[in-house]
Amino acid sequence: MNLLLSFLIAIAVLIAINGVSRWRANARRARAAHLPPGEPVVRRADRVQARIFVDRSLPSGPKSGGISRDPATLLLGGRHLVLSTGHGRILEIGPDRPGEARCVGPKRLVIEGAHPSGRARLRVELLIADAEGWAAAISALPAA
Repeated sequence: MNLLLSFLIAIAVLIAINGVSRWRANARRARAAHLPPGEPVVRRADRVQARIFVDRSLPSGPKSGGISRDPATLLLGGRHLVLSTGHGRILEIGPDRPGEARCVGPKRLVIEGAHPSGRARLRVELLIADAEGWAAAISALPAA
């Protein structure tokens, strides 16, 4: 009986730790998803499945040499694109930060650009409805 109770407590603790880490990642993604002040949101996509490839590991961010799979939030304004995940804001395209986007298949969007710190280049593959529309809208940005 004691062994079973110990096992159930251990499982409950692991479930609680997982829940807290997911809540923390969702809160971090939501805090990082904003455009510069005064810029209206033209397009928004929440909880989009993303595969993130990065050329250099970033502190508290995606690691190089592997694939990070996270839900992402995309915000597109008139002059900026912001992509945030559980790591925070990981990609930004704007007048001073060049980047590119292309549609590589049905519902497949690839965005390449620099981390906001400028220390790494990222390639993000997204599964998103209307990938063609997103690619065209991102390509119309001043820095794209």
